[in-house]
Formats: sequence, C-alpha cells, structure tokens
Amino acid sequence: MKANISFSKESLTDAFKLHYNKKYPIKSRLMLIAGLALIAIGFIFVAINFAKNLPLLRHIITLVGLAYVLLFFYRRKKLFERAANQKTFQGTFTFELNKHGLAFGKKNGVSKCAWNKIIDIIEDENSILFYFGKDKFYILPLQNLTEEQIQGTKQQIKKFYGEQNH
Repeated sequence: MKANISFSKESLTDAFKLHYNKKYPIKSRLMLIAGLALIAIGFIFVAINFAKNLPLLRHIITLVGLAYVLLFFYRRKKLFERAANQKTFQGTFTFELNKHGLAFGKKNGVSKCAWNKIIDIIEDENSILFYFGKDKFYILPLQNLTEEQIQGTKQQIKKFYGEQNH
C-alpha cells in the first residue's frame, strides 16, 4: 500500500492524544489524579470538620487540588497544540507499507523501517501509530486513505507485523 498523506492539526492532535493515552495511561494523568484526590480530601476535611485549629488548611488543600486539575488541562492543551504546530509535519508525505516494512518521507528524503524494528502498533479510528522506539513513532492519519487502503493497510500489518510478533 502506498499513499500520499498530509497532516491536519486535528489529525496530529488526535495522534498525540492516542500516544499519551495508550502508552502512559496513568503517568499522563497523574496531575489530574492528584488534583482530584486533593479536592476530595479537602471536601472530606470540610465535611468532618477536620483540623478545627487550622480552618484555612481545608480550603487550601481543595484550592491546590483545583489548581492541579486546571493546570493538567492547560498543560495538556498546550502540549497537543505544540505537537500539532510542528513544522516537521507540514506538507505532503509518501507512506508505503510492503513486505519489507514501511517507508515514510518527502521528496528530499525517505525514512525506512523494517517490520522487525517495529516494536508496537496502536490504532484508533483516526490514526495508526508505528513505534520504532519507546516514544518514537510514525503516524499514519487515516483521513487521507480510502476505505480500501485502510483495509489493505490493516491486512498488511496483520500479515507482516503479526508474523514477526507471534
């Protein structure tokens, strides 16, 4: 399967969300979890009238938790905006899958990766990510492909990647 692809800001944002949500399900949400826990502790302290000598402590814990939650969403939004605005992903690329692996690039250079170098593949309805390192991956945005190309790609992945990993 060979296709010309381009990235929209939405497709890049979706791909990086997929990466963080699948590869770091807890770590990527740690600040959110901590913030929600602090908010819950703050409300519990208020409900049971804990720390009568330090009434401000109950509210500070809740406010710090709220700040963590807000900071989580702000940082996440900025992270995905930066990823979507990278100049690396501007223009038209060629993406090819064959029995040897995959090739990704522009007219001025192509990067190739053999199937045995692909360590993981994750996908959702918008993208397929081909990992050749812990945090290094090629993005195949599915919006650029026809249904026939998508099915062909999935069959090639099953055939060639599946052979290497089963």
